[in-house]
Amino acid sequence: MLKNQVTFNDGIAHIYTVQNAAAPGDMPVNKLVNLRRVRFAYRTVGAVRFFIAKAANVEIDRTIIIPKGVHVSPQDVVIISTEKGEETQQYDIMQVQVKTDTAPYTVLLSLKRRTESYDIA
Repeated sequence: MLKNQVTFNDGIAHIYTVQNAAAPGDMPVNKLVNLRRVRFAYRTVGAVRFFIAKAANVEIDRTIIIPKGVHVSPQDVVIISTEKGEETQQYDIMQVQVKTDTAPYTVLLSLKRRTESYDIA
C-alpha cells in the first residue's frame, strides 16, 4: 500500500453551481443547478489552517478531499448529508487546492457552513 493512498469512503458530496433562475425581467433569484456527485473523504481542519483563516476573518468548518478531475470552483456550493443522513448542510467553498502527494491525485476543499440555504432548481 502506498504511503499516501486515499480512499473516498466517507460519503457523497453534491456539488452545485449557483445561477440566476428568475424569468427575464424579474428580480434575480439564485438557485443551485448543474449537479455533480462525487465521493469524498473527510480531512481534519488543522490548527494552522484554522487560525490563519480566523486571522483573515474567514471561518473553515470542514475540509474534504475529492478525486482530481471533478470540475469545482470557489463559486460552487457543496451539499453534504449529516451523519444520520436525514438533513443536508450547504457549504461555500473557501479554497480549492490540488494535492499531488496522494495516490490518486486529489483536490482539497476548505468549506464554510452557509447560514442561509439556496433552493435547488
